[in-house]
Amino acid sequence: MTAIKFVAGVLLGIVLYYGFESMTGPEWTDSVEILTGGCARQGMDTRFGIGEGALTHWECVDPESHGATSSEPGASMPSETGERVHVERAGVVAMALPFAEAFPLFSAEGERQWAAGWNPRYVYPGEPHAGEGLVFQTTRKGAGTATWIQTRHDPATGVASYVYVIPNHHTAMVDVQVAPDGESRSRASVQYRMTSLSSDADEFVRAFGEAFEDYMAHWAEAIQQHVVERVPLPRE
Repeated sequence: MTAIKFVAGVLLGIVLYYGFESMTGPEWTDSVEILTGGCARQGMDTRFGIGEGALTHWECVDPESHGATSSEPGASMPSETGERVHVERAGVVAMALPFAEAFPLFSAEGERQWAAGWNPRYVYPGEPHAGEGLVFQTTRKGAGTATWIQTRHDPATGVASYVYVIPNHHTAMVDVQVAPDGESRSRASVQYRMTSLSSDADEFVRAFGEAFEDYMAHWAEAIQQHVVERVPLPRE
């Protein structure tokens, strides 16, 4: 439940940032209703705050207690003060694959082909799918459960974008654009914008930024080995 509240807050922040006009339609409507229903199911109101154009907190509020928050552990954002660690990185993944085969590799289901341990659990729709409004979860060792929302899916231009949140740990926006790169080759431009949500995750985010180029090299090697050369992924 906590993960849903946090990711709902991020989703609302995205909507506020980009404007409702660019994010309308049944997919977004359904996703917002699913993600924001947690407080209502507890018989509580919802409350979120905005500061400097960004969402600052999201919590369930007891309507009988004049603003007291839910007693559920982790229901509200950490009360730590001070600016958290934020990194922005961009890199390129070169692939010996034509565009039509390369772009699907950066979907929730496509990543299964080359990323060891990647096992998405689909929240909405509850089956493998790619498209705006898709909600799924993954588990990252040492960090927790990440709830992902796909915010853009445009096969014509090769663009796929996501946002995910690991409650009380970190959040990130991920943008991928795949483009042809000569005969039977493609390249993916990858951008990460990651922010720590607690002091426990500051070092994690900092280390991610420092090792980003290594991550991109690993992605390229994994795709070459497990997709191009068809070497089976190791069993866990």
